[in-house]
Parts: sequence; C-alpha cells; structure tokens
Amino acid sequence: MIRAEVHDDEFKLTARFDATPWFAQASDDDILDLAIIGWRGDAPADKVAEFFEGMPTGEPSVDDVFASARQHDCGFDVSVEPNDALTWVKANRPQLMDKMPGPG
Repeated sequence: MIRAEVHDDEFKLTARFDATPWFAQASDDDILDLAIIGWRGDAPADKVAEFFEGMPTGEPSVDDVFASARQHDCGFDVSVEPNDALTWVKANRPQLMDKMPGPG
C-alpha cells in the first residue's frame, strides 16, 4: 500500500487513499516527476489524485474532496507517503532507484 491523501486548500475535507494503482500504471517519468517535487504539492502530485476521479476510494472519497474544493472555490493538495512510494519503486521499478533525488 502506498498511502496518499488529498485535501482541499481550506482543509474542510481530507481523503486518504491507496495510490498503488496509480503507480502501477504510471510511466517511469511520471514517478520521477513526483519524486522530484518531494512526493507532494504540485502538478505531478495532482495527477495521482486525479487518476482516482470517479473511483471508490473510501469515505470521504477523492471525488468528495474535489467537490469540496469546487464548493469553496479553492484548490487541492496531494501528498504521497515517500517511504511507501520508495518501497514500491524498489520492488517494482528498481531501475528508477538510481535516478531518485536525494534528500535536501
């Protein structure tokens, strides 16, 4: 499981979900783009949550957060748990490990 969460910018609603299906279909470049931004807070992270639009992700759902963001006329922020992501990459895309950005 790759833990992730999305919340609206007003922090009215947060959804936690398993991002593994996104990783499974993502290109190597998509995963590297996400790693480069620190696994959160920019367009590559937004793609993770957007992938789950219309899919059941628990309660509240990713769709619920998007609806809340629209209702409050604000954006949203996505974060992926770095250790979970790196564990998955190591097991499933080991060729990317040498390309992963280092700390700082």
